Amino acid sequence: MAGVAEKYNGIYDTHMRSESNGLVKAVQETIDIGKATGIPLMISHIKCLGPAAWGKSDEIIRMVQQAHDKGIKLIASQYPYYASYTSLKAMLIPPWVRSGGVKEMIRRFENPDTLKKVMKELSIKLAIRGGDSRIMISSKKNPDLNGKTLHQIAMKWGTGPEEATIRLLSDFPSTSAVSFSMEESDVVHFMEQPWVVTGSDGGGGHPRTYGTFVRKIRKYAREENILTMAEVIHRSTGETAEFLGLKKR
Repeated sequence: MAGVAEKYNGIYDTHMRSESNGLVKAVQETIDIGKATGIPLMISHIKCLGPAAWGKSDEIIRMVQQAHDKGIKLIASQYPYYASYTSLKAMLIPPWVRSGGVKEMIRRFENPDTLKKVMKELSIKLAIRGGDSRIMISSKKNPDLNGKTLHQIAMKWGTGPEEATIRLLSDFPSTSAVSFSMEESDVVHFMEQPWVVTGSDGGGGHPRTYGTFVRKIRKYAREENILTMAEVIHRSTGETAEFLGLKKR
């Protein structure tokens, strides 16, 4: 598909299959697609998520630089935060459990044999993200839990984090969560690269929707001098436009 898109001046913009324990392999897969087809590559919101990936920014940067040396066109977008936000079920519940929608997910929760398997995989996903203390709940339908970590909720209910997650999603399937699963050192290291542009990955009332570009200017240019103001502006405007082929922008 990428080969066909390349013939029509397309790009391959990927949300890679892993940003955590499979990060290096996922980046290599992306590079291999570019090498095989010649299509320009965009890694969407590049990050090192969870303990298994922390500190891997050095290795990823070397891989990208080697790809550039071989003539592969590759850039990445990034949001200037060390937390991510999504639905709790997308964050911790395996895809096979969510298949078919919320009713099917809850039906699987209610099957004792299936639930054992779900809990085992849920435990692995918690570990990948650095544990239950790094996951903060956001729920419009249950505001009493807003701002509390999964660890705090589990302690309050007298359960483990796996049981607390199942209970939360059984009662409030639309529950969202903030995952503080990145290290700022990796965020900054990626940000310093000339091939990393700014992208919010935001939507609706998500804080990144409104905060991404101004945060990068205020915190990382004006306050911490990680980038110059000119670099921030260019990577938030002209560099992206050039990659996307937008003329006179």
